[in-house]
Amino acid sequence: MKVAWKGIISLGLVKVPVHLYRATGEHGIQLRQIHETDGGIVKQKRFCESEQKEIPYQEVSKGYEVAPGVVVKLTQEDLSALRTPSEKKIEIFSFINLSRIDPLMFSAAYYIGPSGRPAVKPYTLLRSALKDARKVAVTKVTLWSRETPAIVRIHADVLLLHTLHWPDEIRPTLGIAPAVEESVTKKEIDEAKLLVEELSRDFDLRSLEDEYQERLQRVISARLQGLEVSYAGSASAPSVGEIDLSPLLEESVQRARRINKASREDSGRRRKKL
Repeated sequence: MKVAWKGIISLGLVKVPVHLYRATGEHGIQLRQIHETDGGIVKQKRFCESEQKEIPYQEVSKGYEVAPGVVVKLTQEDLSALRTPSEKKIEIFSFINLSRIDPLMFSAAYYIGPSGRPAVKPYTLLRSALKDARKVAVTKVTLWSRETPAIVRIHADVLLLHTLHWPDEIRPTLGIAPAVEESVTKKEIDEAKLLVEELSRDFDLRSLEDEYQERLQRVISARLQGLEVSYAGSASAPSVGEIDLSPLLEESVQRARRINKASREDSGRRRKKL
């Protein structure tokens, strides 16, 4: 697995040399931009607006656009002076309960591995301490020139680093909730609770399928074979109007019960085969 970051975890005077590895990856099919008339690959080029020409990478620098056309240029010396301790050190500031962090705060995840044999003992010590305390460690880290808050927690038998959004990066909910609240009856609330109970069962995310990617793969395969593509069953936006919730909830409960019954029967058959 490719190393994404090298540095140390600092817990008081204890230093743990570690590597970070990306814990997740996208499984989607990557589509390229092409020229519609001839299928040629479209490439993004570095184009200078002032000189109206393409420029080489060696002439590319960085700057901040204060206003349209007004740019503050930053030198490499400027950027180098901005380096923070968290570029090479994950310093633990505090330990808290995971429940104190709103899931909305979570960003990316990285596995933490010990860097070399001498790091194994302090790594094991930190892992054991977090496991016994049932807490997560609060820290900061700089990845790709961006410093973010983060937590370190246990995942399976390894340490895991979750980068977090800064509090001011969470957008407010103003204007999203309904401007006018609609009243619901006690019967509708009871039926909704019943539906929740029927759907409250063990669920394996692996049972979900990425239908979009499957359909995209079928289209690509058909194109490669020169076959006609069928678009039957494509999703369409549902119509919205006045809704009588009660019969919809009743039917949803009955449907959930049928699915649960079929699932239990299927599980029973599998156990008998074993």
